[in-house]
Amino acid sequence: MKKRFIILSLLCAAAIRPVFAQDVKQSFEEFRQSLRKDYADFRQSLLDNYDKYLEGIWNEYNAFRGVQRDTVPKPVEAPVAPKDNEPPLVRESDPVSVGDPIPDTIAEPVIQKPVRRPVVTPPEATDNAFDFYGIRVTVPVADVGMCPDRIATNEYATLWRQFKRKGIDSRIVPALRQAASSYKLNDWFTFQLVRTYVASHYASSSVPLRVGLTHFLLCHLGYNVRLGQDKADRPLLLVAFKQMVYAHTYSELNGQRFYVYYDMQAEREGAELLPFYTCELPADVPAGRPVDLLLTEAPLVPYKAHHFRIGVDRLTVSGELNANLMPMIYRYPQMDVECYAYSMLCPDVRRTVVTQLREQLQGLPQLQAVNSLLQFVQYAFEYAKDPEQHGFEKPYFFEELLFYPKCDCEDRSVFYSYLLWEVLGVENQLVFFPGHACVAVRLDESVNGTSYRYEGHDFYISDPTYIGSVTGECMPAYLNTRPVTALSR
Repeated sequence: MKKRFIILSLLCAAAIRPVFAQDVKQSFEEFRQSLRKDYADFRQSLLDNYDKYLEGIWNEYNAFRGVQRDTVPKPVEAPVAPKDNEPPLVRESDPVSVGDPIPDTIAEPVIQKPVRRPVVTPPEATDNAFDFYGIRVTVPVADVGMCPDRIATNEYATLWRQFKRKGIDSRIVPALRQAASSYKLNDWFTFQLVRTYVASHYASSSVPLRVGLTHFLLCHLGYNVRLGQDKADRPLLLVAFKQMVYAHTYSELNGQRFYVYYDMQAEREGAELLPFYTCELPADVPAGRPVDLLLTEAPLVPYKAHHFRIGVDRLTVSGELNANLMPMIYRYPQMDVECYAYSMLCPDVRRTVVTQLREQLQGLPQLQAVNSLLQFVQYAFEYAKDPEQHGFEKPYFFEELLFYPKCDCEDRSVFYSYLLWEVLGVENQLVFFPGHACVAVRLDESVNGTSYRYEGHDFYISDPTYIGSVTGECMPAYLNTRPVTALSR
């Protein structure tokens, strides 16, 4: 009897457990939805009262020149390790003019079958369509009213009420949100989409109206963007980013960093820095989310093939990528190097490269495979500093190394670090010295050379810019310098 009771109890418990788990899951989801609704309602209260804040006191702040990520100059030429002869270089790629990121002519396909191409069906040309990196985006054009060329700070409250009265939040914002979703635009490209929409459709309007409208739209899209006006009465946007941004004018409001953007038709980045004014928002009201710069997928822009074939000796890769993506990321805000490593632009292109390299390195002992991959990156790309090639500091995303003819140490390190993990499964870290970046790898065996300890394991310097070096060899200039590490894979 006792045994039968135990079995019955267990059966009841087993029957109750799924129901209980389902109830807990449902309760948690309901709780999460209620939190979201509370936040949305709280956020809406800010938008409903924003005109009052614009009408209030505007405090003065200073703008600061953009921070330089690394002030130590990189070498003019890639240092060469004192040993063996160079392996033969294999690089066949469509020609690229750095001044014009899109080549005018496309070479014949190179061996590789095309990767899957995103299909973009442009809408029919209408008066509401505008160009955004080759996409014809259709967003309604609304009557936004008039505004003088110069206005006082408290008059931006009148503009905000004017936009509300004309239903801009209900007519334009949903269309912009839909366009951003349809074309897979991340926060940065959504920000640029809004600016381009305003610049295209309201080009004849005054600068205060364009900047005020851009601010209105971005706020209603959920971003933490403030409105400001400098001492020359030029309106500006103050944009919060999730990541640190370098080489761009910024200011700090109550301990939070905001980056300064003027009207697209009157951009003043690099010009004289002037103090500016902006209104205060309540500290207890959600001001919106910062712009997240990380990329997780490629925007759906029209496809234009760029073919590449690069390598050394018998280790080569070939394929194609969408050249129309390159202008979109050419002037991408400059982030920390690891942010480029975290980002993913073209998964299909990366799979093509990884699959080919994995097949060619299959069966090799770990150290030999690591050094073969190291040599591949050392010799497959020409070296050049960014100012010489682009005229400004420009860290690359992985895919850009397959497009541009030259790269520097940071670009090679991001590329190499990704391949080490994805091709060989080798744990590694990005390593930074003053004026230089490289990689360190954790190996299954000990080797002679430069290493450091991290969480009980040895990581050996493996430098894709120190030409001819092998894993364990460090540039002499950095032998006595303590490295800074980031991005453990």
